[in-house]
Amino acid sequence: MLTPPRRATLGGVLLALAAPPVLLGSMACKEPAAPGTLVGSFALEGTLDENTCGQGFAPSPTIAFSAELRRSDTIAYWRMGGSGPRSQGTIDAEGDFRFRQQSQIDGWAADPANGIPACRFVQTETIEGRVQLVSATSDAGPTDAATLDAGAGDAGGSDAGLEARVMSATNTIDIAVVPGFDCSLALLSTGAGGQFSALPCQARYSLAGTSGD
Repeated sequence: MLTPPRRATLGGVLLALAAPPVLLGSMACKEPAAPGTLVGSFALEGTLDENTCGQGFAPSPTIAFSAELRRSDTIAYWRMGGSGPRSQGTIDAEGDFRFRQQSQIDGWAADPANGIPACRFVQTETIEGRVQLVSATSDAGPTDAATLDAGAGDAGGSDAGLEARVMSATNTIDIAVVPGFDCSLALLSTGAGGQFSALPCQARYSLAGTSGD
């Protein structure tokens, strides 16, 4: 009862009590043009490296999902599965990117009759990493993606010998209590039915994948 269910967002493992609202438009309306230029559509796999939350947040030991990365100068756009809303972040000339998303989640309402204060969690998800170009004709290994703003079909003026764009990243989920709220009953140590080993706590995945675009 004290563990909020999960929903998919940046990396597919965020907590939430309800699905986000969906804005429905006319079926005759076209989807707005995608911003920036395509860096790549990546097939990503993740391995859970750390989870200090316990069963309060019990993500799968492995995850797999697809994500589209686009850029416009130093602004980056992240979209899971080729559909749904885009998240905005940053990317530099070397291909280092960062996205951060935060939401608040109600745990339970106050119950003054039983002396139980209200609980509200704040969850922050961060995905950060690097995209590199791997050339089939080079022995130098991956090349920093300094020219990825040229678009998926232009790697510095020529993509001859280009094998793939490779992404390596971390997906970190931090869970804490909103100041002014009391979620101590969510802790396993209280014996009140909670399942969190600690608060605040963190879960972290290592992500890796390639794009054939």
